[in-house]
Amino acid sequence: MSRNKELAERRLKSAYRKLESTRYVEKYQQIFDEWLEMGVIERVLPLKDGVPSSYLPHRPVFKPNSATTPIRPLFDASARSNGFPSLNDCLEKGPNLVELLPDILLRFREKGME
Repeated sequence: MSRNKELAERRLKSAYRKLESTRYVEKYQQIFDEWLEMGVIERVLPLKDGVPSSYLPHRPVFKPNSATTPIRPLFDASARSNGFPSLNDCLEKGPNLVELLPDILLRFREKGME
């Protein structure tokens, strides 16, 4: 019982067509092979019927002028299926701590490590 398998498969087919048209299929696959090896991602194993599951759709982002990452995956945690929340909807929301960084860095530069 997958909540979003069809959505993820549609997105994957669309991404694959785009990769084929730009001739980046092998490069994109290399990224996933590296991530599998490093343990960043894992292969989806077949599940028993009735076991709830979710998939994280992704698409390629192209930056041809980049020397290090001309293509990279972008994961869509906002994707949702009918009647089910997205991954982002399930996360606990807290204060935006990024806004505090400029003050922290400024204090650090002014006083150093005392």
